[in-house]
Amino acid sequence: MKILAGHVILSISFIIPAYNAEKNLRECLKAITALVSLDDEIILVNDASSDSTQKIASQHNCKIINLQKNGGAAHARNHGAKISSKDILVFIDSDVLISKENIENVRSYFQNNENIQTITANVDLENLQLGFFTDFKNLYMNYIISAGSLSVNYVYGSFCATRSKNYTPWPEEIRLTEDSLWGYQQKKSGFTIHSLSELKVKHLKEYSLKSLIRNDFLISSFFARAFLGFNRWNTLYSKESFGHTSKLQKISVILSMIVLMISPIAPFLSLGIFILWFVINIRFFQFLFLQRGVSFSLKSIAWYFFTSINYFIGICHGFCIYFMEKTNLTEEREIA
Repeated sequence: MKILAGHVILSISFIIPAYNAEKNLRECLKAITALVSLDDEIILVNDASSDSTQKIASQHNCKIINLQKNGGAAHARNHGAKISSKDILVFIDSDVLISKENIENVRSYFQNNENIQTITANVDLENLQLGFFTDFKNLYMNYIISAGSLSVNYVYGSFCATRSKNYTPWPEEIRLTEDSLWGYQQKKSGFTIHSLSELKVKHLKEYSLKSLIRNDFLISSFFARAFLGFNRWNTLYSKESFGHTSKLQKISVILSMIVLMISPIAPFLSLGIFILWFVINIRFFQFLFLQRGVSFSLKSIAWYFFTSINYFIGICHGFCIYFMEKTNLTEEREIA
């Protein structure tokens, strides 16, 4: 922290967890190094990569932490936070591009809002169309985050920032949903998280049919385990939510599976439930139409229905894993 012309200027640590990140890391680091001030720093945590991640990082002005064993993004972020000496910790994925406006918005928001502990960003959709599956994922995330309120209980893990003072470590026990858990833990501790509509970053990660199905399945599976592990049943009937998933999304997932299950024996009832599913998601489809037109929207309706079923299967998988692990742990304690 320094004072310039009577104004407090907060310093920033940019912490980048990187695992086999050679594809986009150079572009990510190039964008950051061109924008940071002399009081800022870049910390790259190489999470036991087997590609050229370390070599690329060494070509840029950043501190490098090399982990011997892969521990996941949350583990890497916590390592970076430990060595930081700055006022603000900005966590940015290795496939994200930031702009000068992003840094200015982060710094000024913390300087002007002393009661805010953490802020989170959204996906920038401008000039970023990388194929249907990647485009759909970015549009989906943008819509979900934009539909939320200013004060939230989650973060967008690809780009978020928190004060180093009263730092809450990222939860390392469950991967892929650590952003929801991190937000939940901060809110539980009495801290405030703001989702800023003006804070948007470009996400370069590309998805294929196979990788998106796998990603959505694993996220829903880990989400289910976190949901049970943290006993978040009250979010099903109260105003409180868990992560960025709304109650309508949960209903949508259940309806899609009902349609699939009863369609062979009750096709007309199945059609009626499908129409209800469509109505529940109509605002999302309207958003897609405005962003990408008719053809993309029609493809998206079919894809989102399949995705909802994939979510349901992933949730069931997560429930099964959770109860199996809990049973095994109970048995081990009884044996001991």
